[in-house]
Amino acid sequence: MKKFCIFGGVILGILVVFVILCFTLFGLSSISINFKTSSLVFDENSYDEIIENSGLKQGSCVLFLNKKLAEEKLEKQYPYLKIINIETVFPNKVVIHCAEREEVFAINLNNNKYAICDENLKVLNITNIENYESVQSNPILLNLFLNETQQNISVGDVFNFYENSLDFLKKIGEAFKLNNRSIVEIKGLIKSIDIEYIPSVNQFKNLPALVLQDFQNYKTKIVDSNNLLPEKISAYLEVSSQLTFQDKQNSYLYIYQDTKTGKIISHLVKENI
Repeated sequence: MKKFCIFGGVILGILVVFVILCFTLFGLSSISINFKTSSLVFDENSYDEIIENSGLKQGSCVLFLNKKLAEEKLEKQYPYLKIINIETVFPNKVVIHCAEREEVFAINLNNNKYAICDENLKVLNITNIENYESVQSNPILLNLFLNETQQNISVGDVFNFYENSLDFLKKIGEAFKLNNRSIVEIKGLIKSIDIEYIPSVNQFKNLPALVLQDFQNYKTKIVDSNNLLPEKISAYLEVSSQLTFQDKQNSYLYIYQDTKTGKIISHLVKENI
């Protein structure tokens, strides 16, 4: 019994010390914001508000902070804010590393409403525009058929599609970045994007195809965009830069993967689409 009491006392003492350390040495004393990108929406005057709305409270033990909840709260309240990670700097500091989401796509919701989205199709803003104008500084016009639920999407939500058939739309930005093209350069290249479905030669289904239109209204069709999209974008960038004015007359660029060799083929089709 005496040994048990001693053992219990030792455990209790350890717990008391641990609790004291949690609210002294490990008590949160500093929260800071670190933007990894330049920001047009946020400035230093908004940092205190972001910190306050994170739900992270000074004096809380840094060992038990709910970082995931803080990230979700901030990204919901601030659609343009992308949390990269929330770093604990021991013993008692936290740094919120973040970036500003870029406007990449504009999706028509009907009734002259457009959802302005980032590259992952997160809705950053919903704006009323009678006739959306695609210029090289504006988001790319993404023409999609939306059901009623998708038309009623809200700021902060992310577009999702039936059976993930259009998940490649969220990978367009990444595919261009893998080919050393920034978001600014993508918007400078592409005016609008449409989706088509093309019958597969050896599969009993239709394959989604990206139809890219540039600012000279020349179109490129990328077939089966769910597969090898970075490689197909690479072919698009390489071949389209070499096309002459004569090449582009009454033609479009057709990019696909050869089923026999596995190679990416770029073919100039002499007809309009």
